[in-house]
Amino acid sequence: MYQLLSIGYSFVSFIALLWMLCYSPNYATDLYNISLVAEENFGEIKAFPQAENLLEGAWALDFPDLEERLPDLRKELMFLGSNDRPDAFGGKFALQLGSSQERYIAALKERVYLNVSASSRGPVYSFSPKGVPTPLWIECFSVDMNGRLEVRVRLQGLNQHLISKPRDYEILFLNPPATKLDCWEIGGIRVDASFPVKQKIRRIGADKFLFMHGGSEYADKATKERVDFVSAEEENYSRYLAVGDILLWDGNFWQTCGEFQGVSAEVPLFEVKRIDDKVMIADLWNVGGTQRQTISLVKGLPSPIEVSEVIREVEFIGMRSWSKPIIIAGGQRLILSPDDWILRTATGWEKLARSDQIENYVSGKVSGPLLVFEKLEKDFRGFVLRGHMFNAQRTLVETISLPLKQGFEPSVASQEVSPNTRLGTTNQSAANRGGS
Repeated sequence: MYQLLSIGYSFVSFIALLWMLCYSPNYATDLYNISLVAEENFGEIKAFPQAENLLEGAWALDFPDLEERLPDLRKELMFLGSNDRPDAFGGKFALQLGSSQERYIAALKERVYLNVSASSRGPVYSFSPKGVPTPLWIECFSVDMNGRLEVRVRLQGLNQHLISKPRDYEILFLNPPATKLDCWEIGGIRVDASFPVKQKIRRIGADKFLFMHGGSEYADKATKERVDFVSAEEENYSRYLAVGDILLWDGNFWQTCGEFQGVSAEVPLFEVKRIDDKVMIADLWNVGGTQRQTISLVKGLPSPIEVSEVIREVEFIGMRSWSKPIIIAGGQRLILSPDDWILRTATGWEKLARSDQIENYVSGKVSGPLLVFEKLEKDFRGFVLRGHMFNAQRTLVETISLPLKQGFEPSVASQEVSPNTRLGTTNQSAANRGGS
C-alpha cells in the first residue's frame, strides 16, 4: 500500500515540474535569480574585512602611533673641543653627556655606543662600557669653519633597519665651548706663557761638544738644538730638538717618544713648532688635547769672555813625561794625558775619568767649563800645551795654546806627582766618551 502511494507521489511531482518548465519559464528564471542573490550574500559574508583593511574605509580604526623615532640628543650632547694633539692621528673629539656628566674622547667616525636608563628626571644617557654595542650610537665627523662638530645619531630598529626620523634628530651640529677654559698644570706648575721660566726651561743652541766629540753615536743630536730642563726633583738634563720633535711628560722628566714608557695620550705633550736664530716656538698640550699653550724659548747669547776668563786659571808648569804635562788649575796641580777632560765645577777642577762622570757631563746632569787636552808640542816658545776649552753651555769652543811657564824645567817638572792619579781601567778615547 505504502509503495503504491510513494510511486504515485513521485509521478505527480514529475508532472508538476514538467509543467513549470514547459508552461512557466519565468518562474525558473526567478528561482535562478534567487539562487544568485543568495550566493552573493554568502560571498559578502565570506569577504569580511581582514586586519590589514581596518585602517581605511568604513572599517578604519584609530590605532596609536607605533612608528620608531630617534631620541632627541640636541641638549644631551656637549662638545668640549677637538683633540688636535699630534699624537691624536686624524683628530679626536671630547664629548660630554648632560644627564650623566660622563666624558669620552671619540675618534673620527668611531661608533660611540650609548646606554639609556629611566629616572624620575627623564632618560639618563651613559657611554657603553668598553664599547659594548647597543642599538643606539653616535658618530663624529669633521668640524666646520665655525668650529661646530657634526654628529650623526644612529638607532637600530626592531626590524634591524636604521631609524632616520625625525631628520632634525639625526644630524646634529654641536657648538664649540666658550673660549675661556679651565686652568691646567704640568708637574704642579700652572701652564701659561711664563711656564718655561717657572719650570727652568732654557734654549741653549747647538752643542759644540757633541759636534766635536760625540762621534757617530751622537751625530743626530749634534745637528739639533739643545734645550736644558730641570726635573721635578731639581735634576738637570738636556734634550736635543728639531722642528716637529715631541717630548712627553712622565711626571718628572720630559722624555723623547723612544724613551717614554706608557701611553702618550695620557700625559702632557711638548711639540716644537718653529726654530730660528733667536727663538724656538713650542706648543704644550693637555691630556685631552683640548687646551694648548704656545711658549717661546729665547736663545741665550754666550759671551766669549767667559772662556777667556777660565783659560786664565790654567797654567802649564811642567812635564812628567814628553806627553804628560803638569798644570795648575784654580790652585790644583793636575797631571794630564792626551785626550783628558778637565771640568771646572763649583768645588774646583775635576778630571773626568770614570764612566759615570763622563755620562753625567754628556747628559747635562753636571755642567761647567771643560778643558780638553790634546797634545804637547815644541815651537819657538819652547814646550806648548795644546787643547781646547768649552764654555759651560758647550755653545762656544776656543783653541788654547799654553807655553811652559818660565822658571820651570822639564827635568824638574818630571819629578812632580799629581794627587789625581788616572784610572787606567776607565781611560777612554774622546770618540768613545759619551752618555745618553
